[in-house]
Amino acid sequence: MISPADYFTGFLAHRLHRPLLTGYDGLSTAFTVHFRDCPDCWLVRVERGCVVEVRPGADPAAAPIQFEVDVPVFAEMAAGRLSPQKAFFERRTDIRGDLFNGMKMARVLGLFFAANPYCPEKAT
Repeated sequence: MISPADYFTGFLAHRLHRPLLTGYDGLSTAFTVHFRDCPDCWLVRVERGCVVEVRPGADPAAAPIQFEVDVPVFAEMAAGRLSPQKAFFERRTDIRGDLFNGMKMARVLGLFFAANPYCPEKAT
């Protein structure tokens, strides 16, 4: 099973200051990922299409966009097997705060997960 700490401090933090995706250099926002089934909450800040901050222990409402998800659902998304939009419409995840930009960020994250699937067995 995926460990949120391993994903955010290992996998995602190794991508700091690099573009999430080509062509998204106009994207600047912050969001939190709050796990409903464990005490973890992570803040991710994106500026000009690059992740510039990944921080644990954030208040779930510390950013304009908040994602709420269970660890197994996040694992499916991070592995590129489930799009965040589909998870939202199936009520497997929630988006709080700025819903319009949250849906846009969910799309970007879905593209990122598909292009960079996370496999804990292969992660270093």
